[in-house]
Amino acid sequence: MTTMQVPGVETDKWPSLGFQVCNFIEERLVFGPGDLRGQPAVLDNEKRSLIWRMYEIYPENHPKAGRRRFKRVAVSLRKGTAKTEFAAWIAACELHPEGPVRCDGYHVEKIIFESRPKHYVTAILFLPDAEKYKAPYPGVLVPCGHSNIAKAADSYQKMGALLALNGMAALVFDPIDQGERGQLIEDWPKLWGTKAHTMVAIGSILLGRNTATFEVWDGMRGIDYLQSRQEVDPKRIGCTGNSGGGTQTSYLMALDDRIIAASPSCYITNFDRLLNTLGGQDAEQNIYAQLAFGMDHADYLMMRAPTPILIESGFNVFRFPTRVSSSATRSEPMI
Repeated sequence: MTTMQVPGVETDKWPSLGFQVCNFIEERLVFGPGDLRGQPAVLDNEKRSLIWRMYEIYPENHPKAGRRRFKRVAVSLRKGTAKTEFAAWIAACELHPEGPVRCDGYHVEKIIFESRPKHYVTAILFLPDAEKYKAPYPGVLVPCGHSNIAKAADSYQKMGALLALNGMAALVFDPIDQGERGQLIEDWPKLWGTKAHTMVAIGSILLGRNTATFEVWDGMRGIDYLQSRQEVDPKRIGCTGNSGGGTQTSYLMALDDRIIAASPSCYITNFDRLLNTLGGQDAEQNIYAQLAFGMDHADYLMMRAPTPILIESGFNVFRFPTRVSSSATRSEPMI
């Protein structure tokens, strides 16, 4: 990726997020070590000008309208101007959950909530354009599948953005051992996803529970968060996810009656064909004694009948073949 030096001021100025960034710094941040330590941050004109240029975006009617012009910026300041502190302020804007983010046609907030005491869930909330859609909006919970970067993956970013562009609020959150939520710290980030979920399962089984316990609880508390937002209609909550997110969607729609519409993607199958083709799946998909009780995937659908459920299943799905999904839906023809 090319590193770009901030250019000089041009005749035709570009729109910028700089005003929002400067406000955020002066409203939320403080000076670091030194005579002014702990006092509210203050930006001089030189730093304000730099921030304005750094956060320029393409204007309306441009093919890249709304996108930032520079992916990376190298800043050069004279000696004695607290370059390190300035860099820390910029980093805080980028990383803080409530740091300013602007998108074309929707708004994004970075969220951290506790699903259990000191058990933090990292998420992104996509909100519709308030000028185009009137609040309160329907809220959609989007659990992520087995992606290392989880909510930052293109597919989940697109899912949240598309929901927001169509008038719905979407909360996309990281499962444990993915995204920003490493559990086995000594081995993170090498040990993540399915392997890490299986390691968590070893201790969970000894305590009479399953890795899915954490995912389901996180999802339910995610619904709590959605319902707590004044922009969201608490009576119109949906859930959709892909692959491992489809697994979580199936569990959540079966167990939480606040979900009034759901769409599990690339998950619904049946154990007979699954175990005779691909074999056992990840820890959170192997519920203790499930087969002995006769519990199959189609039962998750029947538990919430007549709730509207759209089953998404594609060709060449790695873990759940289409023909198996078709078989699962045929097992419950009339509900």
